[in-house]
Amino acid sequence: MDAIERAGGQSALATKLTKTAKESISHARVWNWINRGKKAPAELCPLIERVTGVACERLRPDVDWAYLRSTVASELTQPIPSATPKEASHG
Repeated sequence: MDAIERAGGQSALATKLTKTAKESISHARVWNWINRGKKAPAELCPLIERVTGVACERLRPDVDWAYLRSTVASELTQPIPSATPKEASHG
């Protein structure tokens, strides 16, 4: 897996992911992705991409990343509902 090489090894990737993820990613979990034929979870691929530079499309070619990226992009460009302005009371 290119991401592991770019990160500096399995432990280094696990450490980098743990520092930026909302959960602890163990060395054993990364090992399983490689040695037990398991794939990195799709939800972690954007994080792996961020810390290693290896595109999600290379990590999980079975996921329709173009669709997911466009969906997220359209959600990010939706206007934010304006808050109701608080009335200032000047006594």
